[in-house]
Amino acid sequence: MYARMTCLLALALALGCTPKETGPVASGDTDTDTDTDADTDTDTDTDTDPNAPRIQIGEGETEFLDIDEGDLVDLWHGPQGGWHIFGSVRTWNLGEIATIIYWITDDELGWEIANVEHKVLMPTGTDCDGCLEYVGMFGYVFIEDYTVGMECGQCGKSDCVPPEVLIGHPATICMSVEDTDGVMAQDCLQVLIDEDPTGIDAPCVP
Repeated sequence: MYARMTCLLALALALGCTPKETGPVASGDTDTDTDTDADTDTDTDTDTDPNAPRIQIGEGETEFLDIDEGDLVDLWHGPQGGWHIFGSVRTWNLGEIATIIYWITDDELGWEIANVEHKVLMPTGTDCDGCLEYVGMFGYVFIEDYTVGMECGQCGKSDCVPPEVLIGHPATICMSVEDTDGVMAQDCLQVLIDEDPTGIDAPCVP
């Protein structure tokens, strides 16, 4: 009997029938030989493509001024009594004739306080490599539809005015630019609304 078992073991070794070593298998995973370090990134990295259309949002009345996330943007009082936030934009890999949609949302109140459209001819930008640039867009701010029934008037007016309601609030500025070939790019930035730097009709304390 012992001799027979010895022969069987020798035969198994000769045929290569040794136990196969496997690592631990995770619950529900039946693949015992998968590369857990495999690159599963499906991002095609189009955002690093130098030929992809893109835009940069800025502010400024007569020149492009950079703004970053969390920066202050000024709520200006116009000569005719209205309120606005200046917007500017730079574009890359888009045509010079374009439609710009520029909108602003007060994130604290959930109100869309501006939404304007500009059809423009964009000149070559200044201080930027290969860009086109359009500056000084009026983002007219309207809050009348939201403030019906609210008690304001602290600024000597019967109706609420934007500084009374919006100053210090976080807001999201968005722009989309589409050229005549239908190529489009869009971006958004979150900022904080600041008072008119000239001090004209400064916001009153409620």
